[in-house]
Amino acid sequence: MRARVLGSASEGGFPRWNCRCVGCFAAREGRAWPRNETCVAIAAGDTAERWLLLGAPAAVAKVAASDPTLAPVPGVRASGVGAVALANGGPGQTVGLLALGNHEPLTVLSTDAVRRSFLEGNVLARSLAHGRGRVEWVPLRLDERCLLFDGLTIEAVAVPGARAPHARELPATSNEDNVAFVIEDARGKALVFAPAVGGPSASVDRLVDRADVLLFDGTHWSTDQRGAAPLREHDSSGHWPLGGAEGSLLRLAQARGRRILVHVDDTNPILLENSAERVELQRFGVEVAWDQMEITL
Repeated sequence: MRARVLGSASEGGFPRWNCRCVGCFAAREGRAWPRNETCVAIAAGDTAERWLLLGAPAAVAKVAASDPTLAPVPGVRASGVGAVALANGGPGQTVGLLALGNHEPLTVLSTDAVRRSFLEGNVLARSLAHGRGRVEWVPLRLDERCLLFDGLTIEAVAVPGARAPHARELPATSNEDNVAFVIEDARGKALVFAPAVGGPSASVDRLVDRADVLLFDGTHWSTDQRGAAPLREHDSSGHWPLGGAEGSLLRLAQARGRRILVHVDDTNPILLENSAERVELQRFGVEVAWDQMEITL
């Protein structure tokens, strides 16, 4: 199995267009690597021509178009994207569907709760029914494997996390609003994608122990980001901070597989390679994803 990181930042990317925190200032000066919003492409191997996208952030179409590994066959107007999987209904996971689905047939995998949170009352989502493409929604049931293509399977696992802001007005009927994904190949190698984890749980423990490669929520270092810009109100819940005695880093240190952080907020000091927080990650053997990062299982 092969994974390619198309984006590794939280919503808004890095630097964020309206932010002048220490990290964003460093990125604008060329002292930190810019990053797109988190999106990961998965293929069964080096020769596979179909890709599964984990997440559909706003710029996903542009990012995919500029990445040679996802390019269509020469002379043919078609996409190498075989399907898109949505971990939750937040903007960073869903907004890009409006671009992808209007130009090409698209298969979208999600729980029923995530599908409803995106479609119900969303005027713009209606454009997907009238575009040149055709969107097929494939339901994912918790803890059940779904066969994709080229021997890959996907499994949705409920994890703690906040509901998407727009979904909070809808009745909560299940725990399907925020999930992690387990992607397995024909050999049983497992990649876990968990970009939004609100805190510890038994399901998170199982995912951490199961993963050969773990792409985990790296949104915040702490609730105050060590004196950087204060957390925006909409980011104040739904993400388990890395640092401190109760932080996720201590749990990640116990994982058997490779540990890589995604969905990193622009105020998180781990984006600065010379920060004390980045040194702490290295001490525990935890990596920070970067755009165009290649991972082979």
